[in-house]
Amino acid sequence: MSVAAARSRAKRALAPLAILLCLAGCSQGTTPQERIRQARAAHENQIDPQIEADWQNVANAARPVMIMADKYWAEANRVAAEARAEDEREAAEETNRGAGK
Repeated sequence: MSVAAARSRAKRALAPLAILLCLAGCSQGTTPQERIRQARAAHENQIDPQIEADWQNVANAARPVMIMADKYWAEANRVAAEARAEDEREAAEETNRGAGK
């Protein structure tokens, strides 16, 4: 697999992940769990039960999305590892060809 093909494959693998993260509202590294903690800290003495329930619903809804995101990350890491291994093999072949001249 060429480097360009590996990069293209990795981009295709990451595209659904980006969509899932956007749907989960996890932009800029903020997970639903972190948002819940932030909301709790901001309303430490004034927690409205409905707000707490809403945040819990967000976290519960995001859980399957985060599981899918983990699967896409694993696939992206696998593709990247394959691309690195291919690059190393190609570099070794080039070195061997250069040494044989």
